[in-house]
Amino acid sequence: MQSLDEKCHCKEGKQDDSDALSVDSTDRTCAAYLLNNWDADITNIVFTHISGGKTDVLPSVSLLKQGESSIRITINYNTGFCCNHDYWYVYFEAKGGKHQGKWMCKNNFYCDLREGDAGTVVQAMLSANDGCMYITESSGQCYVGLYHP
Repeated sequence: MQSLDEKCHCKEGKQDDSDALSVDSTDRTCAAYLLNNWDADITNIVFTHISGGKTDVLPSVSLLKQGESSIRITINYNTGFCCNHDYWYVYFEAKGGKHQGKWMCKNNFYCDLREGDAGTVVQAMLSANDGCMYITESSGQCYVGLYHP
């Protein structure tokens, strides 16, 4: 049986492109939300973005029903030369469905934001179909396999 990582052909992030020519580091913000596209309601959700010394956390969500989105949170990040990666983390518990139980992604999953993502809305989607979390930005998309801790 294939593991979820093998199914997803999980990426470690996106190649840096447009910001490679920029010398100065620039502070930027965008918004992000979590979409429950799992096959059940989810509870005990932890959703975090980390970039350098900045951590953005979705406030405590006790229940996110199937098909619902969380509130939007502000994401702080930098672009330019030698900036930190944008790390994303999720943990949740699925109550019912074919994929129930506790799920999380690895701790070092990154999907870097770009200059053009400033002021936009990033979607983090949980997909039970392939057991992945997708980070969709205006500049592209990354994904990571989820597993039982």
